[in-house]
Amino acid sequence: LFLTIQSLASLLDIGISSGIARQSAWLTGANAGAEEFASLLRGFEIPYLIMTGVLLLAAIFGGFEFLEFAFGIDPQSVGLDPIAATLLFGTVVVRLPLGIYFGYLSGRRHIQAANVILMMTDLARILGALVLVVFVDANLSIFFGWQCAVVFIAVTVAYGYSRHITPFPIRQARP
Repeated sequence: LFLTIQSLASLLDIGISSGIARQSAWLTGANAGAEEFASLLRGFEIPYLIMTGVLLLAAIFGGFEFLEFAFGIDPQSVGLDPIAATLLFGTVVVRLPLGIYFGYLSGRRHIQAANVILMMTDLARILGALVLVVFVDANLSIFFGWQCAVVFIAVTVAYGYSRHITPFPIRQARP
């Protein structure tokens, strides 16, 4: 169920993360200025962040019902309560902007940093989930809550690093 939803959500990317990688690589090779990079990053991330927010709200208010409608199952029959269903969708949806930042960092020749961000947060996500399920409780709300929190941290770190390598030009007010 989780992998199916994750696969469906990945269709929303429709190659945009590859497009930003190509465009940022082209700008890097052309020795573009800070304003071009800032414009590129904002141009991609603003629609993605809005889409993420809208999908997250939809998951909060209708994720449980969507599972019943789309998959024709009672989510409780697979151990999902409304909170776990919302966190399941949150885990998938919050990860969407990571493709933008991964593509941007790859194009800017920071692929190692992008991979370290992914590897470290995936390691924390997997090991933390294992510890929670084994030592705390084998509850899907706890499992997906942890997954969602770590994905949010990964996106926040990628966002911060993308900002760190992109000197945003200071705009002064004109009289």
